Amino acid sequence: MDGDRFVQEATRESSAKSEAEASPAAVDYSPSNERPWVSAIMPTYGRPELVNESVAMFLAQDYGNKELIILNDCVGQTFELDHPLVTVLNYPHRFANLGEKRNHCIEQASGEIIAIWDDDDVYLPWRLSVSVEAMLGDRLSFYRPAEFWAYWGDESLHDNQSTPGWVNHPFCCFTKRLWNAVGGYPQQSLGEDSVLFKKFHELLGESFIKTPLPKFERPGILRGASPYKHLSIEGGRDDLHTDPGRFAITPSEIQDAPLKNAWSRLVADHVSVKLRTASPRTNQNDQDAKPVLSVCVSLKNRSLVSGNGRPRKIFPGCVASLASAAEELQAVFREEGSTRSGDSTKVELVVADFQSDDLPLADWIDDCSGSLLLKVITVDGPFSRGRGLNVAIEHATSDSVFLLDADMLVPTALLHEGIMQCAEQAAYFPIFRYLDEDGEPADLEIHSYGNAFAPKRLLDAVGGVPEFTSWGGEDDLLHAAIKKIANVRREEAKGFLHQWHPEDCRHSNYAKPPRSDQLSQVSEMTSGASDQVFWATHPDWEGELTLKKSGRMIRGNGDGGEYRWSCQHELALVWDRWAPEVLRYDSQQQRWLAADKHFVLRPTWQTWFSSV
Repeated sequence: MDGDRFVQEATRESSAKSEAEASPAAVDYSPSNERPWVSAIMPTYGRPELVNESVAMFLAQDYGNKELIILNDCVGQTFELDHPLVTVLNYPHRFANLGEKRNHCIEQASGEIIAIWDDDDVYLPWRLSVSVEAMLGDRLSFYRPAEFWAYWGDESLHDNQSTPGWVNHPFCCFTKRLWNAVGGYPQQSLGEDSVLFKKFHELLGESFIKTPLPKFERPGILRGASPYKHLSIEGGRDDLHTDPGRFAITPSEIQDAPLKNAWSRLVADHVSVKLRTASPRTNQNDQDAKPVLSVCVSLKNRSLVSGNGRPRKIFPGCVASLASAAEELQAVFREEGSTRSGDSTKVELVVADFQSDDLPLADWIDDCSGSLLLKVITVDGPFSRGRGLNVAIEHATSDSVFLLDADMLVPTALLHEGIMQCAEQAAYFPIFRYLDEDGEPADLEIHSYGNAFAPKRLLDAVGGVPEFTSWGGEDDLLHAAIKKIANVRREEAKGFLHQWHPEDCRHSNYAKPPRSDQLSQVSEMTSGASDQVFWATHPDWEGELTLKKSGRMIRGNGDGGEYRWSCQHELALVWDRWAPEVLRYDSQQQRWLAADKHFVLRPTWQTWFSSV
């Protein structure tokens, strides 16, 4: 179906969530300026060096109301630390099992919320604040992050998901009331966490509780490669350090060099992201007042386009298809038994219009928009797709955003999937198919990232869409930026179609030649004015490659060399330890490619946004 038929049908046809009762084991969620007190518990035995590192990580937490309880039962070994936020308990006897030891630790805790704080895992500075924010926002008595990092001996950290049967206990939090309600940990040393969590789920009536979060808010790193043997997973080869004596606990940085570098990189990325982030997490109770999705469109003169002598209503077709999909989406929610009600089942359309004069929006958009919640903002100045999208995002009401090109036809399934991805704090860049001049399906477009679903806070975190005044490139930069800090889904969306229009329509409303802003950024990159960070895919390795402004380059594992730019947009990598390699810039794909092998350099979000 082409856009005109959507418009005709839309013109002819134009015309509950109840608040869940808080768990009896939940935190007191009454309004208060005070954040709840959090007690981190660290049972330990024979790993004093790791305790030094773990205490430093605790003291680096950006959450204020906290305490750390360290319980050491290594006979003859005494830990000493004088700090107002840390309590050290030295016992002259061994506890019978780890479950008993954890329970005793919690009994000494004064906090409403208990945070697991294992001595051998790595915690990032926002671990407690993100956990508490989620527990308060969603009224949770048990918090388990849906994902975290894992370290197996090199700087390339592994993505890990919280799934049944896999280690995730070190990053969980729960209320002391919930722990009491189920009788605490069982009296065992292996699998005590799984048994406790099973009791949590039975009491709360859930099968597997986990809370989605963006990649840049992952709480920490599971230390799979450790100097000491581990009960649950293969750690190191060294025996535990059980020699008797007095040990002064001295907070210290991570001693494992690759792990320290990975930790430092995550912290640096998080700081730069948080500086851009404006949207706070939304409380679950506030969701009913918001649309389920805000669709943002930036345009100039796309309502009526002439092609081969035939006028085509491109944007009206887009709006009509969106309205139809939004109506069907409400039926899908009803079939799923959703508790959404009122505006929270509806879709909002936010249009940033650069004073179009082809077919005034006021003349037709109400007839096509159906039950869409409509906002139209007039934008002055030269057309910039990125600027228009940023204006629309600013006016969007929903926490979930769909950046949509004005010439697309939208199916219901796409809206549903995009909303689900946003709920998981992920982004979704669907692949579409072109329609030919007769409205028949044609080729897939696998290189475009112009249509995207993302939580609004992710868009804030990357600084929005680059505001080019020439066609091309800003969507690739946005994709690279989001991929750095969040999980990204990329696949064909059936029925997601691009309406046909003359090729020159792509560029006709821009003040500058196609891709001129993007190419000027490439020129700035090749000038060596600042460090540039790329993601490399090589037959022998994959990871970040940093080109220093000094002319040196370095990989995450320490390999390096020198690099040279040429005026023909060629990049020569002269390695210290192996043969030189040459790549050439491909303006269509916006990446550097080697001619003789599958060696690709993609600019990361640090590279692109350093000059935006």
